[in-house]
Amino acid sequence: MVRWLALALCLSLSYVATASPTLTQTSESASHLALDALERTYAAAKAFEATFAQEYRGMGGKGRPRKASGKVWLSKPGKMRWEYEQPEKKLFVADGKTLYFYQPKRNQVAVIENLPRSHLAQAMVFLAGTAKIREEFAVTENAANPGQLTLKPKRASAPSKFRSIDLRISVKTGEVQECTLRDAAGNINRLKFSDVKLDPPVPPGWFQFAIPKGAMVVRPPG
Repeated sequence: MVRWLALALCLSLSYVATASPTLTQTSESASHLALDALERTYAAAKAFEATFAQEYRGMGGKGRPRKASGKVWLSKPGKMRWEYEQPEKKLFVADGKTLYFYQPKRNQVAVIENLPRSHLAQAMVFLAGTAKIREEFAVTENAANPGQLTLKPKRASAPSKFRSIDLRISVKTGEVQECTLRDAAGNINRLKFSDVKLDPPVPPGWFQFAIPKGAMVVRPPG
């Protein structure tokens, strides 16, 4: 669960970087070309769709890589749907208030209610547009590669559980191509995105979830 929330933070940071206010052309904004491009691309977008490939390394980043893949949909404010296809089917759905994690193989559903106040879900405030990247994080851009950004949390809050977040962004299009998150223990969660679509058609009820009959329901502590 926590590993997936880290994944959510990576993508949500890219999707709602537009929550940051437009800056004048100061030395700081001039040096953050990739972040500026990101803001321009996603400013007007209300929804996002992409295919993702994930690689996770535990044991302080030295563990055996665990790979997964699937599709993700995001919608402002705070709605998400992650469909894992490989190595096994899993589903995460957030309707803005409640998060559901469904494992069909186990017929089990984890439910986190009061999502905006949940300890586990604090990272997701970025999806609601209530956080600002430049206020919450120290942003460094790789001088040799303007598309590479490193974000480090400034204050001791939920995001500080993450040591750093590296984003690879197309300066030309503003699209996020890759996100690498390192948590406080040094574990590495890497995501690569493809087939990105902004404001795709979304079926009615796409961010709603009905608990299957007979499923075991667990409620982790917030």
